[in-house]
Amino acid sequence: MPWPWIRLIAIIAVMALVSIYDRSVFSDDNVFLKDFLDNDLLSVLGFVTAVTLASAASIHLQLNSLEIQRGQEFSLTKDGLRRSSLTLIFAFFISLVIVVLKPVFHGNEWVQIAANIGGLTMVIVSLEVLWDITVTTFRIPSK
Repeated sequence: MPWPWIRLIAIIAVMALVSIYDRSVFSDDNVFLKDFLDNDLLSVLGFVTAVTLASAASIHLQLNSLEIQRGQEFSLTKDGLRRSSLTLIFAFFISLVIVVLKPVFHGNEWVQIAANIGGLTMVIVSLEVLWDITVTTFRIPSK
């Protein structure tokens, strides 16, 4: 299992344990979290998604150019970029679902906690992808 997945599972486990110990940390009693996991979440993730996908497209085009010039394939890197881009789009979609469905379950505190942890998890996933693509950018060999 790759390290980003292990980190993500560990972070989710810690958030779950914290919410079992003290529900107010990740419930809607936390006013900042309640306000952030609304339109602000989609704004932040929309910005991260747009910038990261533009960077991924630029990297992909640069890799195509290097393949032609060097006669060397970068298929593993391109596959990684494709997976990262799809993960980012999936995280944005899941965040959209969370923001839309969260008010439906307004009365259930545990559903609110799960939605808040899910929203924070999507932010973490998006930042992991942004990190991955940034590292990939600096590993591209020069012409």
